[in-house]
Amino acid sequence: MHEIPDYQVCIYCIMDTTDSEITFDRHGRCKYCTSAEETLRNRNFTLRESADELQDLITQMKLSPGKEGFHGIIGVSGGADSSYLVHALNNSGLKLLAVHVDAGWNSIEAVRNIHRLVSTLDLELETSIIDWEEMKDLQLCYLKSGVINQDVPQDHVIFSSLFKLAQEFRIKYIISGSNLATESILPESWGQDAMDGLQLREVHRRYGEKKLNSYPITFLSTFYYHIYLKQDIKFVSPLNLMEYSKQHAMEVLRKEYNWEDYGGKHKESRFTDFFQEIYLKERFGIDKKRAHLSSLIVNGELSRVEAIKILADSQVGDLMKSNQIQFIATKLGISSEELLAFMKMPFVPDKIFRNQGYLRKMLKAALGVRALLAKIRI
Repeated sequence: MHEIPDYQVCIYCIMDTTDSEITFDRHGRCKYCTSAEETLRNRNFTLRESADELQDLITQMKLSPGKEGFHGIIGVSGGADSSYLVHALNNSGLKLLAVHVDAGWNSIEAVRNIHRLVSTLDLELETSIIDWEEMKDLQLCYLKSGVINQDVPQDHVIFSSLFKLAQEFRIKYIISGSNLATESILPESWGQDAMDGLQLREVHRRYGEKKLNSYPITFLSTFYYHIYLKQDIKFVSPLNLMEYSKQHAMEVLRKEYNWEDYGGKHKESRFTDFFQEIYLKERFGIDKKRAHLSSLIVNGELSRVEAIKILADSQVGDLMKSNQIQFIATKLGISSEELLAFMKMPFVPDKIFRNQGYLRKMLKAALGVRALLAKIRI
């Protein structure tokens, strides 16, 4: 595990120096909660304005139906954000294609949540089942690579599956459950770009043993072409146009769909649970709950004292840790000792693998120039 020199924690949220890029002002407040607070303040429209903007989005979606009349495609994982979004849009008049990507790591609770949601609302569900042998091989490639974000194989296949289904069904809108209320803070140093198909192929080329014949890969160049040039696909986040509260969402879901809380953000995946609760902590001293809870502090849903207590109470015990490691290792076809060895590897920066990061930089620069020109009205 990396040693953290001159350890410091924010006095407002609970972000700390396990993020190598964090900075603090002279009062001890970190850059993340300061920036997130400003972002949320700029986003907080009046309820009337929010409702109008959401209705405008729904109207635009209805004007562009795809194959079989679908207005939008929405990923469902069994988690609170995506489940509540499906619930919130149920009476909008939109015909939605719900998509679940089964990468082999579903928790039992997540599967039950999805089934109850789609059956209660009589939604059309498309389940994309990823070839397990390919998925397992790619998962092992990332462990061997030593990069920080071991969730890339899952994150990429979910994104890529939605993107390819949108193209197949000629659906213009991909509806995301991402939201500023619960995700306003997430340090870049704790992860890497999961959407870079070139980098994923490079990691697999170096360490893979099986061909990725069916695993769907999307390159940033393809993504940007459809989003910014052809403009036939749009990603939208309606939760940012609602007064969204995580606690309220879970209460509604429990009441309406007998939804089960599986204990934390992104724990619908057994691998993500291991990655966030054990791998990152053991190897880097990173606890992603700091970012998740800090987002809720900034959004006014939690006090700092409550967040610190949740953080302390949620530490994984030795027996549970041992059981999780054994489960992950067995499913991947390796020994617990091999998995533990991967967790002790030196840090390997993802930039050593070929990537399309230059495209992201170019796009960011282009969008910045566009925003500047719009501001000065040229």
